[in-house]
Amino acid sequence: MSVSRFQYPAQTTAYKVKVKHGDDWKLHDTCCLDISVGKNYHEGVKLEATIGWAQHRFKHVAVAVNDTLQRFNAMFTGGMTEAEAAELARQKGDEWILRNKEILDQLPSYEIFRWNDWTGRADFPEKFARAQFLYRHNDEFRQNIDSQIDNIWTRRYGSKTEMQNKKAEFRLMSYMYLMEETAVFAMMAETRNDIHIYPGSFMKIWGNLEDENLPGLSGRKFARIDFSRNKSVHIPAQPQGQALPLAL
Repeated sequence: MSVSRFQYPAQTTAYKVKVKHGDDWKLHDTCCLDISVGKNYHEGVKLEATIGWAQHRFKHVAVAVNDTLQRFNAMFTGGMTEAEAAELARQKGDEWILRNKEILDQLPSYEIFRWNDWTGRADFPEKFARAQFLYRHNDEFRQNIDSQIDNIWTRRYGSKTEMQNKKAEFRLMSYMYLMEETAVFAMMAETRNDIHIYPGSFMKIWGNLEDENLPGLSGRKFARIDFSRNKSVHIPAQPQGQALPLAL
C-alpha cells in the first residue's frame, strides 16, 4: 500500500528536484538513493535538494553508497592495482558518509549500505557469472553495454590521440564495471522493493530486461531526477569532497 500523497511542502533548497521519467515513485513507500561517490550531484546543495525532496515523499530511504565499484575507474586513470583502487574508493565512501551525515539526518528514517555489502555476499560470484553469460548470449543487452562503453569513450577520449593505445584497457575496465553493476542491481531488486532514484539514466542498459539468469532486473524500478535552480535562494561556495577519477 502506498503512502497517501496529495500535497508537498514547497522546495526551498537552492535547487528543486524534478522527476524526468521512469517508474511512478508515488507507488512506493521506500526509495533507494544510488550514490556515485565523486559526482557533484551527490554533494552539497544538490544532495540537500535530493534529501529535502525525498524526506516528504517516502517513509524510509536506503542510501546506497556505491563506493568500491569506482575502483575500476581508479585502476584505469590512476594506474593502481585493484587492491589499491578498492582501498581508495572505500576511503572516499567513508569520507562521503561523514561529510554528508548532517544532510542525511534530515530524513525521517534511513539506512546506509555500501557496495561491499553486496559484492561480499556468498551469491555474488554466481550473479556476476550470470551477468557475463547474459552479455555473451543476449544480443540486446550486449549491444546496449557496448554502446554505453563506446559513447563514453568517444565523449571523453575520442579526440585525444595520446589515449588511443589505452582503448582496449578502457573497454575491459568498463565491461567489468558494468557487469558488476548489473549483478548487484539484480541482487538489490531481488532482495528489496525500493524504487531507485538517480540523477542520470542507465535505463537503456537494463530497462525491464527479462532473463531467467538475472530475474531481478525485470522487477527493478527506477526514476530519473534532475535539478533546476531555485533563483530565490543564494548558493554559497560549496566544500566538495575529492572526486575519484572517473571513467564511467
